[in-house]
Amino acid sequence: MAGETVEQLDRMGAADVLRAEQGLVALMVEDGTISYKALADLLRQDMSLRTAAEGVQVGWLKERLERRRKGQDSPSIPHHLG
Repeated sequence: MAGETVEQLDRMGAADVLRAEQGLVALMVEDGTISYKALADLLRQDMSLRTAAEGVQVGWLKERLERRRKGQDSPSIPHHLG
Protein backbone atom coordinates (compact mmCIF):
# COMPACT_ATOMS: atom_id res chain seq x y z
CA MET A 1 0.00 0.00 0.00
CA ALA A 2 1.24 3.50 -0.74
CA GLY A 3 3.00 5.08 2.24
CA GLU A 4 4.39 1.85 3.63
CA THR A 5 7.23 -0.42 2.62
CA VAL A 6 7.47 -4.17 2.46
CA GLU A 7 10.31 -3.89 4.96
CA GLN A 8 8.06 -2.08 7.46
CA LEU A 9 5.39 -4.75 7.15
CA ASP A 10 8.01 -7.51 7.43
CA ARG A 11 9.40 -5.91 10.62
CA MET A 12 5.89 -5.60 12.04
CA GLY A 13 5.20 -9.28 11.32
CA ALA A 14 8.55 -10.42 12.71
CA ALA A 15 8.04 -8.41 15.92
CA ASP A 16 4.57 -9.91 16.32
CA VAL A 17 5.89 -13.45 15.89
CA LEU A 18 8.71 -12.81 18.38
CA ARG A 19 6.28 -11.46 21.01
CA ALA A 20 4.00 -14.47 20.47
CA GLU A 21 6.92 -16.89 20.85
CA GLN A 22 7.89 -15.11 24.08
CA GLY A 23 4.30 -15.28 25.35
CA LEU A 24 3.91 -11.50 25.55
CA VAL A 25 0.68 -9.58 25.14
CA ALA A 26 0.15 -5.85 24.73
CA LEU A 27 -1.37 -3.70 27.48
CA MET A 28 -2.27 -0.03 27.21
CA VAL A 29 -1.09 1.59 30.42
CA GLU A 30 -2.57 4.67 32.05
CA ASP A 31 -0.44 7.20 30.15
CA GLY A 32 -1.66 5.74 26.83
CA THR A 33 1.53 3.91 25.94
CA ILE A 34 1.69 0.24 25.09
CA SER A 35 3.72 -2.13 27.24
CA TYR A 36 4.02 -5.91 27.19
CA LYS A 37 3.42 -8.49 29.87
CA ALA A 38 3.89 -12.24 29.93
CA LEU A 39 0.64 -14.07 29.33
CA ALA A 40 1.29 -16.22 32.40
CA ASP A 41 1.50 -13.07 34.56
CA LEU A 42 -1.78 -11.50 33.45
CA LEU A 43 -4.25 -10.69 36.16
CA ARG A 44 -7.99 -10.20 35.96
CA GLN A 45 -7.50 -6.44 36.39
CA ASP A 46 -5.27 -6.40 33.28
CA MET A 47 -8.21 -7.28 31.03
CA SER A 48 -9.27 -3.67 30.37
CA LEU A 49 -5.65 -2.74 29.59
CA ARG A 50 -5.41 -5.69 27.20
CA THR A 51 -8.69 -4.76 25.51
CA ALA A 52 -7.55 -1.14 25.11
CA ALA A 53 -4.30 -2.25 23.46
CA GLU A 54 -6.20 -4.49 21.05
CA GLY A 55 -8.48 -1.55 20.27
CA VAL A 56 -5.46 0.47 19.10
CA GLN A 57 -4.44 -2.29 16.70
CA VAL A 58 -7.97 -2.84 15.41
CA GLY A 59 -8.40 0.92 14.92
CA TRP A 60 -5.19 1.09 12.89
CA LEU A 61 -6.25 -1.86 10.73
CA LYS A 62 -9.68 -0.32 10.08
CA GLU A 63 -8.12 3.01 9.15
CA ARG A 64 -5.67 1.22 6.87
CA LEU A 65 -8.49 -0.58 5.04
CA GLU A 66 -10.56 2.60 4.72
CA ARG A 67 -7.62 4.52 3.26
CA ARG A 68 -6.91 1.66 0.87
CA ARG A 69 -10.51 1.82 -0.40
CA LYS A 70 -10.09 5.56 -0.97
CA GLY A 71 -6.71 5.15 -2.69
CA GLN A 72 -4.91 7.09 0.04
CA ASP A 73 -1.56 6.47 1.69
CA SER A 74 -1.48 4.07 4.60
CA PRO A 75 -1.53 5.52 8.12
CA SER A 76 1.76 5.31 9.96
CA ILE A 77 2.37 2.03 11.73
CA PRO A 78 1.90 2.45 15.49
CA HIS A 79 5.22 2.33 17.32
CA HIS A 80 4.33 -0.76 19.34
CA LEU A 81 3.44 -2.74 16.21
CA GLY A 82 6.64 -2.02 14.31
